[in-house]
Amino acid sequence: QRNALNYWTPERMQNAKSLDIITAKQDVNLSKQSNLKPEKGTPEVFKGQKPISTTLVTKSKANPGGKYTGGGLVTKTTGVAFFTQAGLNYRCSASSVASGNESMLLTAGHCVSEGDNTGYSTNFVFMPGYDHGYAPYGMFAATSLSALKSWTEKGNYNFDVGFVKVGKVENKTLADTVGSQSIGFNQEREQFMYSFGYPASFPYDGSELDYCSGKVVNDSVDPLSTTHGMVCNMTGGSSG
Repeated sequence: QRNALNYWTPERMQNAKSLDIITAKQDVNLSKQSNLKPEKGTPEVFKGQKPISTTLVTKSKANPGGKYTGGGLVTKTTGVAFFTQAGLNYRCSASSVASGNESMLLTAGHCVSEGDNTGYSTNFVFMPGYDHGYAPYGMFAATSLSALKSWTEKGNYNFDVGFVKVGKVENKTLADTVGSQSIGFNQEREQFMYSFGYPASFPYDGSELDYCSGKVVNDSVDPLSTTHGMVCNMTGGSSG
């Protein structure tokens, strides 16, 4: 943890690339692996800690992307993750989520592992509430990273989910510092939802929290997959 915290100088953070994983080769891999689909399960939600009551953006209409100004817990629990893969420095988005140890992040699987048995990311740190290069709640270094085997071993996008356990800052856990979002499993599809992140590729610069909102639809790239998404113009760096 100490090495990771020391590694991330302002210069390295500024030069970290946004991780954009969609390539022609990987689209083909997705089609080949689409027969490996997640099993259905019972819907369940684990409530987050320290809910903060503020005005949120209302469910009035879809938003294809833009700066988030609605306030609420998301402005503290969502942040930027910096990490290294194959000797290169990258950035993604991540969120503090409900867990027994009060120290868990939810992010994309490709932010913690390249997939296809290539190992895990190194130098992984998380800055909740990231704002124009400033970390108002400190920098949390990872103590362990995990992702689903179908992602780490096969690169199957149906399983592109990762979790990261982080250490403490000033002897306080992540959830004790910023709270945590509730996390749901096996929820209904095609709901009206929000997506929050820090897109860093043009026309965004990764300096502030942005969002999209709209009805979630089934994947239009590979109709055989179980992935879903929404109309959204957020770019690389918003993954997670």
